[in-house]
Amino acid sequence: YGYDIVKGGEDRGQRTINADEAAVVRRIFAAYAEGRGPLAIVAELNREAIPGPRGGRWNASALLGNPKRRNGILNNELYRGMIVYNRQRFLKDPATGKRVARENPDSEWLRQEVPALRLIDEETWQRVQSRRAARGGPQLHHRRRPRRLLSGLLKCACCGGTYTVVQDERMRCSTLQNSGSCTNTRTIKTS
Repeated sequence: YGYDIVKGGEDRGQRTINADEAAVVRRIFAAYAEGRGPLAIVAELNREAIPGPRGGRWNASALLGNPKRRNGILNNELYRGMIVYNRQRFLKDPATGKRVARENPDSEWLRQEVPALRLIDEETWQRVQSRRAARGGPQLHHRRRPRRLLSGLLKCACCGGTYTVVQDERMRCSTLQNSGSCTNTRTIKTS
């Protein structure tokens, strides 16, 4: 997100900056560095109907990604002008025949500076990374939560999203919880 791939000619396969998406990336980093949370940021982007990375609604996971794999907008080093190679390798699962991604250790990662592709200045990058580190541990959406009897079965009447557990005994629309783009604030008691 934030770049286009050149399709033809001598520069085929190279990245170029997509000005509209780059402005959104800068806005996300600035808002997060100022102390706004990912849910508030994505709710604002969804209210303004700005298409997400896959063309649909924004979700907090698009910003946060997976901390272990270091993906997601707030972890993407390309935005600071650093491309990272060799982050993972692919193996063939002998049972299924499908390719399976396996992460390489940090010591095997290769980094190369690409200042022409920088979208975020180093100061903003460091502020965001230090804030992310200070927040610590796995976020709620990365924690393993027990399945409940009704998990995945209840649907929101407003948007069609599923209901998920948000407190010990309560469930809420996952669309509201993850992207703020549903108006149904009602919770359901599970017991």
